[in-house]
Amino acid sequence: MLWPARSVVLVAVRPFMYLPATNGRCLSSGLPIGTFPRCTCKLPKNMIRSRYRRSLRAAVGASAAPYGFTLSTWTTGAVLTHSRGIPDAFEALLFLAGAVLGFAVVGGIAFGGVTKRLEREAEEPRPLWTSLHFPSVALAIGAASLVAWALRGDSAWIVGSFCATVAYLLTLAAEGIAAREK
Repeated sequence: MLWPARSVVLVAVRPFMYLPATNGRCLSSGLPIGTFPRCTCKLPKNMIRSRYRRSLRAAVGASAAPYGFTLSTWTTGAVLTHSRGIPDAFEALLFLAGAVLGFAVVGGIAFGGVTKRLEREAEEPRPLWTSLHFPSVALAIGAASLVAWALRGDSAWIVGSFCATVAYLLTLAAEGIAAREK
């Protein structure tokens, strides 16, 4: 005997149907969710939205720092590329070296040396605006623009990425302080 299509769909989504709020039971029949053929219960929309929203908050929170640094690095490279043209392999390595050196300098200051263990301190919840990184990325772009205007030759690649990385990280720390003060 073939089961109705509706039951087949419930089989496919059954692992996602167990929620602590329902104890895995159908809200109408009391049977375990997905029991065939009688239970055709679907999760209430507000439960799905609530779980999705929690998951979305976690995704945004975990992506905030890498997102900002990616914006900073990409836009810095775009500013320098506009000023200097497409970098060759050597210039790309200079850009990389400047960014790594800038990160190492700020990290060394923050942790008391580059050989220290990188341990993240527990963060207090912060306002969402601090995750937008607008001031920190804007200052990184400004630093790269100033370097592109002031320096000629290959040195613009290493100095530009160094200054942009340092500007981004220092401003990001200031944003964190500002968020805690409010």
